Amino acid sequence: MAFPSPPLISRLAGSVLLAMAVSGCGTGQEQGTESALIPVKHAAVSESVEVTSIVSMPLTLDEVSLFLHILRQMPDGKSPTFAPAELPELRPGRDLPEQIARLRHTIQTALAPQRLAAHWQTDQQVALALKQLDMDTVSFAELTVRVSCAWSTLLVPSETRSLDAAQRVDREIAGLTLELQSPPESWFEADQKRQSLESLIAFSELINLLAQVPESSRLTVARCGHELRPVMPESGWISQAAAPKSTVKSTVNSTVQHSPMPSAGSF
Repeated sequence: MAFPSPPLISRLAGSVLLAMAVSGCGTGQEQGTESALIPVKHAAVSESVEVTSIVSMPLTLDEVSLFLHILRQMPDGKSPTFAPAELPELRPGRDLPEQIARLRHTIQTALAPQRLAAHWQTDQQVALALKQLDMDTVSFAELTVRVSCAWSTLLVPSETRSLDAAQRVDREIAGLTLELQSPPESWFEADQKRQSLESLIAFSELINLLAQVPESSRLTVARCGHELRPVMPESGWISQAAAPKSTVKSTVNSTVQHSPMPSAGSF
């Protein structure tokens, strides 16, 4: 299997996972306004474990039907925006491993259902729609995360999210981390490596998360593809990244129009 090229890694990682986590789609804040960032850097470790556990729960056709029914009651008929989160930018130095741990934690906890629910409860239209449906906000957040991740598996080829790919990415991350812990001979080269490292970490988190999605969930959303496609944004949950200084932001913005959508043949 050919290892994904750095541009492809950036596209997959940025457009499928990080934009999903730090931005969102559909309704919520009016265009041109900024929603308040909800801190995730102090979130409990259990939140990342919880997201993994939620994603690993098999989706049923009834649950996808419920998800679609709820979305039809939402403003514009789409899911509310995900809570924005600011991704820390890595800096070369001896403490790089600690920085990487914080970045991974931020990515992992960005999809915590309680965090998403707290963000959605600040939107009067969304809160009203869920109240009228007698739907608990946290339960809806959990269902949204499960459907989102299952849908994302349709966008990422199986060989790209394989164990072999994950191991090779981890080796690349370890090598770049070691290089960037030493004083750089060229700051330009160091910055290029830093950007590559951020993209590789995002890709690593993408693989780790999607690896938890049961094959049955993937098949379930595939069966509902003709109904899900109109309400799912192009390339998964994509809009704009929220982190103003994040390398991933430019990655997402430059690739959002070019990421793949599942074709009819995929289903």
